[in-house]
Amino acid sequence: MGKVAAYAKLLRIPGLGGLAIPPVIGALTVGVLDINILVILFIIGSLSAIYGFILNDYADVELDKLVKELQKKPLVSGEVSRRNALAISVFCIMFTFIFVFLLWRGMYLDDYKFAAVLSIVLAGVLGSIYNIFGKKIVGSDFLVAIAMAFVFLFGALAFGKPTMLTWVIFILTFNQTIHMNAVEGGIKDSDHDYKMGVKNIALVSGVKVSGNKILIPTSFKVFGMGIRFFKL
Repeated sequence: MGKVAAYAKLLRIPGLGGLAIPPVIGALTVGVLDINILVILFIIGSLSAIYGFILNDYADVELDKLVKELQKKPLVSGEVSRRNALAISVFCIMFTFIFVFLLWRGMYLDDYKFAAVLSIVLAGVLGSIYNIFGKKIVGSDFLVAIAMAFVFLFGALAFGKPTMLTWVIFILTFNQTIHMNAVEGGIKDSDHDYKMGVKNIALVSGVKVSGNKILIPTSFKVFGMGIRFFKL
């Protein structure tokens, strides 16, 4: 059971649903209501999210070892080997495209489907760059936000021309992801990111922990509020 729990933790099973749903919502914006199609899109979204989670943990394992609070992460503790984690990432890529093939089985490959493939590939490339090099690049949060938006757009392009609603949600997906990653994540991890030599918007702006208090400079508050204001 310990190994099962470790793999479940690595795959982020409990919180997977929210990050797997974007392509499903994308398809709904162009009128797709077939439950079988939506299930396949959910699986594709799940595989994409799992790939990102594992690659991030794989790339950060040596840095995570420097932080006491992260010692129980499966790769850090050794409950899951780095080799197995990398193998799962490769399988996620393979099965993503297998399910894309099943999604369009018997259908004509038109320009929108080609654009959908391009979207999912770009999402993978941008997400990979973020996961591997993100902690060394200030503003890399924008890469993962664009990647998530492209995963959403894949679901719409897979079945037709995006609508106005599609583009509105595309922007909102980007907006929410950048806020969650750069602002919320930047503040949450400010107590240990500096120990790992991380370069992100929060630390560069001067966010830091002093005793039991988190000091957030005005510039970072303006940045965070600006993202939320744009969402309105």
